[in-house]
Amino acid sequence: MKKITMLFSALFLASMAFAGNPEFNSNSSLKSHPAKSEGFNKKINQTSNVGISNAKIRNSSPSINSVPFYTEDFAGGIPNTWQIVDSIVSGVRWGWTTVGAYDRTAAPGSDSLSHSGTTASNGYAKIDSDSSGGSVGGEHSVLISEAINCSAYSNINLNFNEFFLFYQAATPAQPNTAKVYVSNDGTNWTHVHSAHAGLANFEETPNPNRVSVDISAVAGNQATVYLKFSFTGDWSYWWFVDDIQLSEVGATEASLLGIVDPFNGCALSSTQDVTIAVKNVGVDSISNISAAYTVNGIPVGMETITDTIAPGDTLLYTFTTTVDLSTPGLYTILSYINLTGDTDQNNDTAAIGTASVATGMIPYTMGFEAADDLSGWTTFDADGDGRVIDITNVSVRTGLAALRFLFPTTPTNSGDNWVFSNCIDLTSGTTYQLSFWHKYFDVSNAYTVQAYIGTDQNVQSMTLLTNAVPATDTTFYYNTITTFTVPTSGAYYLGIRAFGTTVLSTTRVDDIWLDFNTNVGKTDISNALVVYPNPSSGRIQIENRNSSDQETTVTITNAVGQVVFSNKYDKLVREIVDISTQPEGIYTVQMRTNSGVVTKSIIKSNK
Repeated sequence: MKKITMLFSALFLASMAFAGNPEFNSNSSLKSHPAKSEGFNKKINQTSNVGISNAKIRNSSPSINSVPFYTEDFAGGIPNTWQIVDSIVSGVRWGWTTVGAYDRTAAPGSDSLSHSGTTASNGYAKIDSDSSGGSVGGEHSVLISEAINCSAYSNINLNFNEFFLFYQAATPAQPNTAKVYVSNDGTNWTHVHSAHAGLANFEETPNPNRVSVDISAVAGNQATVYLKFSFTGDWSYWWFVDDIQLSEVGATEASLLGIVDPFNGCALSSTQDVTIAVKNVGVDSISNISAAYTVNGIPVGMETITDTIAPGDTLLYTFTTTVDLSTPGLYTILSYINLTGDTDQNNDTAAIGTASVATGMIPYTMGFEAADDLSGWTTFDADGDGRVIDITNVSVRTGLAALRFLFPTTPTNSGDNWVFSNCIDLTSGTTYQLSFWHKYFDVSNAYTVQAYIGTDQNVQSMTLLTNAVPATDTTFYYNTITTFTVPTSGAYYLGIRAFGTTVLSTTRVDDIWLDFNTNVGKTDISNALVVYPNPSSGRIQIENRNSSDQETTVTITNAVGQVVFSNKYDKLVREIVDISTQPEGIYTVQMRTNSGVVTKSIIKSNK
């Protein structure tokens, strides 16, 4: 599953340092190192907490169990009573650090264990496969604890903080795994946790990821219990481990895992449901749990969960009291539970931030300028290289900014990246017209750009509208215009996809415009705009041969998308425009009327 994260208006990659020309991939042979992500689906211009899919649970605070009877936080180093084994003598072994991975410029933010909710500041255990600098025929190193006396405890939880970043080559000498085992004799081991489970290349666990595992079946009432952290890889990334604890689980113990819903949404409801996940981490079945939540500090709901939750089970509970989140903005939701006899109250509270995003209305425009609202926009890194888009002020069409699809850093330079708009209200039976501009820097090794419409911000919900107009030149923007209808009325999202098998340069997208297609039932307007002479020395005549048009706007842009002329006419029939002071080159003339939009290209030449 691809993961999700959110960005600010400057965007997550705007500050990345590019080697050489930032528009071209100057070294395609390097293994890519992603920027920090709690997922590859990245939100733009967002200030609330991260949301994740319904398969996972959001919680701002890691679950903490009862007072531990054994702890190891690696303060000052790995104890000499622990064992470090290089099983295949690769030279890549478990070690100790306070700063993280050896190459801290490779993946800023993903190269160390977070200090939030951990004791990472005083050091932690690490295995850094990336430090090998290349394949050494595979790696396998294990970290084994000292013998731990658990004879006085029957019900035992293993808890620790971790951070793991996954990478596995197509044919590795050793697969990339991060596994935890428990033993009561040091010989026979029981597998209890896999940090790598469900991750694809360049995906990572939360940072930190608080792990809690019931190991009672192996460790309960045992005098010698051993923990083993086993890593395999082949020039992969790293695994960090800290704050190991063993604690006895009480008979009555409820844990609030987190708030499942609401996630950031398109104009959240005035009767919005709030759903929490409650887990029974004790020994006995539990019920009659008091639950409550607040929104922005104001109490909203206080109820009793009467369902019976068996040991180890998790219940998704939706409060009967809803909340009004229909006003666009940011909301902080805090939930807490209380159970009589609960042995630990440290895991009974959870909080999230969520955003209610205003629905886009027709006409809808997006120029990616500082003043534009990007709060509902997301991206999807389908190729998994950690690079999708940024906002740039270089080679823009109009204004001061444009969207830039970054060149991929996959081994074959193949790329596949998506951008999804915020929600837009559309009506069935109405024909809409979509217009956008794109620009290449290398026509032969460029992305293919496509436009989609869909009912959700994911690939599966998207329907192809059109391929972008083929580009034959790298000096100016190309305009793509298409019309479409939707089958049912409701909220929809625009999708822009950039993909290719050999992509060596970036691609710009700018000036997205969605409006009613007022040309339905009328004659084709593609020939309504006449511009001559072409080529021209600068004085050009512009004619509108559609006599039914009234208000008309004419815009002329140069090869880099800068507007050199713009004027609005009550009724345009014929007009002479002088651009003789402009330099030689290719210019685009756009005429926008109540019948639609049409463009023509002209050549300005002094010869």
